[in-house]
Amino acid sequence: MHGYTPSLGRRALRLLARGFVRLAGLTGRSVWSNEVMQALEPVATVGFDGRDLHFRTGNGRLLWRVRSFLHEEPLMMRWIATMTSDDVALDIGANAGMYAVAMAGRAKRVYACELDPLNVALIRENAVLNGLEDRVVVLPIACGEADAVVDVHFRDLSAGDALQSMGRPQPIPTRLGARAHVAPVLTLSLDDLWERAALPLPTWIKIDVDGNELTVWRGTRRLCASAHEIYYEDTGLPESRAVLDAILGLGFEEVARESIAASTAPGGAGAIAFNRLLRRRGA
Repeated sequence: MHGYTPSLGRRALRLLARGFVRLAGLTGRSVWSNEVMQALEPVATVGFDGRDLHFRTGNGRLLWRVRSFLHEEPLMMRWIATMTSDDVALDIGANAGMYAVAMAGRAKRVYACELDPLNVALIRENAVLNGLEDRVVVLPIACGEADAVVDVHFRDLSAGDALQSMGRPQPIPTRLGARAHVAPVLTLSLDDLWERAALPLPTWIKIDVDGNELTVWRGTRRLCASAHEIYYEDTGLPESRAVLDAILGLGFEEVARESIAASTAPGGAGAIAFNRLLRRRGA
């Protein structure tokens, strides 16, 4: 929910960069400009769990995600660091796949579910950059109650963006970008997909879906019921709290949580939310 907001200095730098692009003829209309852009392969590196992780950047939001990787969600980092080679992880709302890649460094297999096609491409690229493509299965779909096509509301056309909303405008107060749009996206019930494909049940599930919690829950009840641990971003909205109660009703208990200011980039929700670590009793 929380996110990247460019500073005044960063906005000024962005204007200078746009001016340079025009002066240098890098507008994409010539062979020269396309060769230059193809040669640019920006990657940032961060150390975690005894290894260097490499992530594709290329815009301010993606660079912010790398720079804030270790401290934006410290509970997440501690959680990932306890995974073992016997674990199967399901990351619902994987965004650019940074957490999924970190999970893949420890877990046997990671299923990364993401509905934004721009982010889907980044998940695959980030897995390859780290030599973990054999452990990451990308699910380029929205997670819903049934197999269908749903209208997804996108805030912008920007790699690494978040707060997409399924079937309705975003319920978390935010600002739309210059290229906000609505586009159809395939949605599947992950419960049904796992059954049809006879996939190994995930032992660890991360749910970070920015206001889509109830829709996601309806398609993952059975998977959640069989998991050992669930990392749940609770937006504080009534639907989110209803899903939290349902998960607790499956026999889970909260073993850790951290509060987060429910702000977005750009714009803020002005509420308090929680990242919650839920563990099955007796696990």
